[in-house]
Order: sequence, then structure tokens, then C-alpha cells
Amino acid sequence: MLRGPRVSDEEDGGSCYAVIGKDLIFSGDVGPKLAVFLWENLLRAGSRLDEDTSKTKEGRRLFLNSSGGSTETMFSIVDLMEEVEDISTVATGSCMSAAVPIIAAGTPGKRYATHRTRFLIHPAWWDPIHPVEKEELAAETEEFEVIHDVYAAIMARYGKHSKEWWKAKLDTHRPWYFGASEAKQHGVIDHILADRLRKQ
Repeated sequence: MLRGPRVSDEEDGGSCYAVIGKDLIFSGDVGPKLAVFLWENLLRAGSRLDEDTSKTKEGRRLFLNSSGGSTETMFSIVDLMEEVEDISTVATGSCMSAAVPIIAAGTPGKRYATHRTRFLIHPAWWDPIHPVEKEELAAETEEFEVIHDVYAAIMARYGKHSKEWWKAKLDTHRPWYFGASEAKQHGVIDHILADRLRKQ
């Protein structure tokens, strides 16, 4: 059974999180705190990693507000989510960079966004504060290509386009911002919460 409600303290590096019933709520960077928070709570709920196959695989719902963070941590989180039978994802406010595949990796048909949520996909070497050209980072180009390849493969698995399509978006050398409607169009999410309000 999940512990909760529990909210992080002021020493948590700007991340805030809580557990309310079956709902996991997290606002902050995609980093170690999010990884441990999800591993702790999703494994407690039951996954395919359990040796005891009789353990109940209870569904969970993840609310995520994040401007991104570590791609390697995101890979770890997506790997875990693929071992969980039922997890709904809800993007709220900001779903950018490393946060996008986490939302996309939710259970098909159970991926949501609030209607004002903003999404962002960008090249691995893009830095909005200190932009640099890819050519200046020749020593790390090979690793950037690996990151792009894995990121695009995840998006292709859960989205509506091929790996090549997603990789082309990453290789444009510029950030791509989009809203909830476009996220639904490209298969990042399945539903927009309060969509009826947008039609009024």
C-alpha cells in the first residue's frame, strides 16, 4: 500500500511530490528524486519484476509537471514503466525534454494532458542559456547521436510516427514547442482534460 499523503520538504532541491491514494504527483526536474519516487511507489504497487506472480498489479496515475532533465534518468524511468501493467500519465503545465517520453510511455488510452500544457522536444546539445553549435562538441557528438537514437525509438514505440520521423525532429538543431492538441495529434497523449472548455 502506498504511503501518503506525503509532500517533500524545502531541502528537496526544488522538487515537490506527494502520494494521495493511487495518485503520484511530481513537479520538478527529471532526475534522481523522480526516479527514486517512481521506483519506490510503482514497485510497491506491483510489476512484472515481482517473483510473486500473485501480487496484485494495482493501477497508478502519475501527474507530472517538468521542464525536463537527465535523458539517462528518463531512460531508467521508461524501462521501469514498461514493467508496470497499468499506469496512467497526466502532463500538466510543462512537459518538456526528458519528460515527454515519460508521459508517452503511459498505458495506451490512459495518457492525458491538461489543455494548457506546453510540450518541448529539442536536440541533446541545445542549451537555451548558452547555445552552442553541434560542431563545437565534436568529442561528444557520438553520445548525442546515441541519445537521439534511443529517444526517437521510445517515441516511435508510443507515438504515431516512425523512429526516423522523431529523430529528424531532434536533428533539426532547434527546439520544437507544441501544445496539447498537437501532442495528441502525434500520439504523445490520448486525451486532453477539460477539452470541452477549449471548444467554448
